Amino acid sequence: MKVGKNKNTREPQFPTPEDAAEMTDAQLLAKLKSLGIEMDQKKMEKLCDKVLSAEDLAEPFEEQFDDENEDKGFERERQGDWIWLCFSELWKRWFPDKPCFEILHECISDGFRLRKQRDEVGSLQRWLAGWNIARRMMDAEDVPVEQFHYEFRLENSLCEWVQDISVSLRNASSDAPETLPVEVQFYRDVLKRTKANHLDLFVQNMRMNLAEALFDMGKVEEVDKLYEEWLAKDPHWGWGWISWSYCYLGGSSGPENPEKVQKLLEEGLAVKSVRNRLDVLEKMAEFLDAQGRKEEADAAWSEFEKEEAKGASSAPPSESLSSSKKNLFDSPTMTMLKDAIVKVDAEENSATAPSDTVGRKEPCPCGSGKKYKRCCGK
Repeated sequence: MKVGKNKNTREPQFPTPEDAAEMTDAQLLAKLKSLGIEMDQKKMEKLCDKVLSAEDLAEPFEEQFDDENEDKGFERERQGDWIWLCFSELWKRWFPDKPCFEILHECISDGFRLRKQRDEVGSLQRWLAGWNIARRMMDAEDVPVEQFHYEFRLENSLCEWVQDISVSLRNASSDAPETLPVEVQFYRDVLKRTKANHLDLFVQNMRMNLAEALFDMGKVEEVDKLYEEWLAKDPHWGWGWISWSYCYLGGSSGPENPEKVQKLLEEGLAVKSVRNRLDVLEKMAEFLDAQGRKEEADAAWSEFEKEEAKGASSAPPSESLSSSKKNLFDSPTMTMLKDAIVKVDAEENSATAPSDTVGRKEPCPCGSGKKYKRCCGK
């Protein structure tokens, strides 16, 4: 294996994950041995049981290596990076089923890359593999979904990524209904690991997704029971009334039930100070229009316009219907998240020498929470 040269300085570059991936197991172990680390699969397995990332596994070995090679400067830094790279690559090969932050990050990045290539199936498969890792990491440390990126130094919010998975699952189940049980289990797993209260928009979105997927499976009674429970605790949830009523608009989920739609919207409007009342009014007017009930629709639109003129605010994009009827997560936030992942991938592939102003062991200025050498300094 050849280590690249810096075009400007002609000095060897710092090693990359791609360099480690080209090596055999024996070469990786030999590299560790050259750095003073005697390792084998059995010994490493025991160490992996105590941590959730190759970075944490490598840290004490790196510290010892730095202490023993304090006078070697740049070469110490370059050779020291091999410790984490070797452990990370061996972990992926030897213990792919053990939860590991580096494998999770790879699954997320792969999913976005495949999605950009319009491979929706491949993207979803990688993301679900990543979710299985994240789920086990959360359970091991008792960390909820909304706190995951703080605890494990993930560059972006896990909630945003979960919402992207939900969009892919909704799209997949519309084409292949046999995937609905997987989708339902995913939403149940997410909600089980979320400690935010019912007013949190993320929780509300996941609840709407769960209900819609269950309704698509024909589990109407279960959906009604869930919404009755949720709205009993929070009757002011305007989009809860809307999304429940939308289940009965007909389509692939079953026949239309206009009486049920109207009843649910009326119940929502009857709640004093219901949140997003203007949206509930709008959906009622649209429903009556679609039913050809012109006089009632005109009256609903009139009430809507009066309240709109008073300054009633509509729901933000993140508190909208989470289905194919309205793509809840196709938002600027998600576009920024995807762009950020692509940018990180580009930086990982193009970075060479470390910055003159940021120490490689200092926190990365990009805000990821990782050391500079583990992030933009790769």
